[in-house]
Amino acid sequence: MHRRLLTAMFAGTCAATGAVAPADANAAGAPAHHAGAQAPIPYDELVHHVGERIVVHTIFKSTRVGVLIKFSKVELTLDIPTSSGPAELTMPKATVLRVLPAGKPSGTGHDAPAGAVRKN
Repeated sequence: MHRRLLTAMFAGTCAATGAVAPADANAAGAPAHHAGAQAPIPYDELVHHVGERIVVHTIFKSTRVGVLIKFSKVELTLDIPTSSGPAELTMPKATVLRVLPAGKPSGTGHDAPAGAVRKN
C-alpha cells in the first residue's frame, strides 16, 4: 500500500513538472506513458491517414512534420512548406523510425514550420 501511495505521489509530481515517471512496478515492465502522448501510427496503417498532418521520426535522428500525400509499401511522401513554397518530400520506409499524428498547428507562431527538420 505504501508503495502505491509513493508511486502515485511521484507520478503526480512528475506530471506537474512535465517529467516522465519511471515504469510502474505493476505494469509488467511496460514503460509509463505521458498523459498527453499520442500513440504511434504503425507504418502499414498510414494508408488511413493520407491527407492528415503527421510527424515522422527518422533513423537519422531528424523529425519531419507535414501532410501525408502518398503512401506505399516502400515509401511515403509528405507535403511540407519551405521558405520558397510548398515541396514534396519522399522518404523510404527503411528510414522511418516512428510516425505520430501531428494534429493541427496552433497558429500561435511558436510552432516550428510544418516542414521544419529538427534534430532529436
